Amino acid sequence: MKEICGGALKILKMLYINYENERDLIHSSIRNNIKVRVLKSVHVDRVLVLAPHPDDDVFGCGALLAHMVRNRAKLRVLYFCAGALGNIQGKKEYDLVGLREQEAVAAVREIGGNEVNFFRYDDLELEKVDKLWEKIYEEVISHKPDLVLIPDGNDWHPDHEALYAASVIALRKVRKNKPKVWEYFVWGIDRPTHLFPIDKKTENIKRAAMSCHRSQLKVKAYDEAILSMNDYIGKGLGLDRPAEGYREMNL
Repeated sequence: MKEICGGALKILKMLYINYENERDLIHSSIRNNIKVRVLKSVHVDRVLVLAPHPDDDVFGCGALLAHMVRNRAKLRVLYFCAGALGNIQGKKEYDLVGLREQEAVAAVREIGGNEVNFFRYDDLELEKVDKLWEKIYEEVISHKPDLVLIPDGNDWHPDHEALYAASVIALRKVRKNKPKVWEYFVWGIDRPTHLFPIDKKTENIKRAAMSCHRSQLKVKAYDEAILSMNDYIGKGLGLDRPAEGYREMNL
């Protein structure tokens, strides 16, 4: 009996979620209809984020990442595209790559993490990378995450779509210690299964992390757009505060 209990505790430690009590939330017929669960806390030992570009991690899931790291999660972020097209002209600027990597490292540090890796594939060319799924598979097997965060499969950016597709192939091939997989939203809002409410303290951390990407905020006010999206999805689904949305996948 002790062995069974010990095993159960180990499973809970890998990914333990507290949900908000629906009776304590503002009623939302839409939230209830599409069966969205509101997260209260997420405890995970190891989380892996797959980011198409050096900023998508904090834009899409910066608040949840800050929360998990605060709860002692070990965070690793993988950036797949170099980000050379991240300028107003829309032309490749290879001098920008190093700057964007520095910004990404600074942003992850704001969240409380420090483990990142850059693959530096060409922007808008990710779908042409041969056997991209193998790179993802190797990282998952090596890092052994309990939770993997990947871009939304219905995202309209081609690099996000390509990374999503490769991630699905890779994660379906994982047999032992299969992680949970959640999609996160950057370019628009799709149908979520989970909402993570963002309190003021966590919003400030996310805002500080996004502000590290100065080169990109000169191109567009991405930070304000993202926070507006968070505000809309949270309050639109009956919360009294902004929220990040996630969709759990069954692979």
